[in-house]
Formats: sequence, structure tokens, C-alpha cells
Amino acid sequence: MAGPIACKPTQNEEHEDRKIETDIRMKRLLKGGRIVDPFNGRDGRFDLLLERDRISRVGRDLPVESDTMVVEIPSNVIICPGFIDMHVHLREPGQEYKETVATGTAAAVAGASPRSRACPTPFL
Repeated sequence: MAGPIACKPTQNEEHEDRKIETDIRMKRLLKGGRIVDPFNGRDGRFDLLLERDRISRVGRDLPVESDTMVVEIPSNVIICPGFIDMHVHLREPGQEYKETVATGTAAAVAGASPRSRACPTPFL
């Protein structure tokens, strides 16, 4: 039986910056990360198997298949579900020098908070 394969990034031809992306079809096994998931009652060291960018299994010492890229997670990294920012001021109209709808939502998409709720920002 062959061992785990190394991730071979592919270049995304559509982006000007030639961003390197991993193949989403690849299985990825995140090993030994601290998973904090109150909904499922988890807080401890677990492995997390991703298939097609979806969580398929969570458990201790998950087996490594030959078509799986293994990622060792540093001990100081916490893996948790996305948080919801319930108090976001996007500052339009009138205070665009602080933040705009475009910059605020771009920050959320980049990982600051996968979900947010915009609060009204009255301009006085």
C-alpha cells in the first residue's frame, strides 16, 4: 500500500496574481489539531478529514489513505466552526474613510468572520 501523497499545487490561470491553489478534489487529513466545537461537544486533540472541501470525519488517529494529503497541525492552533460577528458597522454612507461595504465584506470573506450582521450607521 502506498503512503500519503504530497500536495501538488496547481496554478490558477484565471487570476492575474497567479495564485497557487490546492486541488479541491484532494482529501486532506488535518492531524492533531485542537478542535473546539461546542455544538458537537468536542474540545480536544482530534484529526479532521476533508473531502472536496467538506468535513467528512472527525476522530482520534484517523487512518491515512494513499490518496490523502496529511497536514500536521501545530499544537498552538485551534480549529473551530466559523463565528458570527453580530455587530458590524460598514460605515456607508458618510464614513467611508473608516470602512466601506466592499472592504468590510471582503474582510469577512477572507476569514475574519464567515457570517456577519450589519448594524445601521447613522451619519450625523
